[in-house]
Amino acid sequence: MAPCCPRLLLLLFTAQQSLQTPRLLLFLIDGFRHDYLDDVSQLPGFRQLLESGVKVDYMTPDFPTLSYPNYYSLMTGNIRFTRCLGTNNMDSEHVK
Repeated sequence: MAPCCPRLLLLLFTAQQSLQTPRLLLFLIDGFRHDYLDDVSQLPGFRQLLESGVKVDYMTPDFPTLSYPNYYSLMTGNIRFTRCLGTNNMDSEHVK
C-alpha cells in the first residue's frame, strides 16, 4: 500500500492545480502614445512585456474617447449608453 501513496498524492496535487482559475493582468496606460513602444531599448520592462505577453495592435474606443468610460467598457463589455458614464469623473452624479 505504501508505493501507492506517492502516486495518489501526485494525482491529487495535479488535479488541484488544474482546477485553479486562470488569471489575467491587464495594463491600461493613460496618455501613452502608440509610437512610444517603437523604441523599447530605453524601456526594458515594456520590452519584456511585449516579448512574453499579448499586445493589441488596434482598437476602436468608446465615444467619447475618455479614459474612465473606456476602461469600464473594456472591463464589463457594456457600451457607454447602458451605464450612463459620459465623463472622466468617477464621482459623477450618474455613477452614485
